[in-house]
Amino acid sequence: MMLNVNITNDALNYSSNRTRPAQTRYKPSRQSFTLDIGFNLHDSIGDLGAGDIIDNPDPVDRYQPFSKAAYQYQLNKTSSIEVQVAPNETRRNGLVKQNFTLDGHTYNEGNKDNEGDDVIIALRQWSAGASYLKDYTVSDQITLTGGIGLYAYYVELEADL
Repeated sequence: MMLNVNITNDALNYSSNRTRPAQTRYKPSRQSFTLDIGFNLHDSIGDLGAGDIIDNPDPVDRYQPFSKAAYQYQLNKTSSIEVQVAPNETRRNGLVKQNFTLDGHTYNEGNKDNEGDDVIIALRQWSAGASYLKDYTVSDQITLTGGIGLYAYYVELEADL
């Protein structure tokens, strides 16, 4: 979920007896930085079958955080370069209910004498990359942006006692 708020100059026009100071106009910046921080409710680690091997049906965090940082540099009026990084992780913990091996370590299920290993499972999903973007003006009010990019993804599944 993302929430954006835009306020136009019309919202700041008001009737009053006060006078406004002269406005200073600034040159548009060629650079921009965006930091998106949010959460999701989808259990991506559950899609991988984590609920089949541990007894906890829910992720550690109900609201699983995610983030993305993007830097954009305007080359000219119609093209720009953008660099993005998005580190994300989903975790789940509980008692092992089915033996499994990950990275050479075996995690054991419980039996009548013991409860089994208490584990935490983490799914890391990181991405980093860059794009070249080009704006195409359709009309005075509509601009389409298209481009090409190259991204690298790092995905890791980790379990720990």
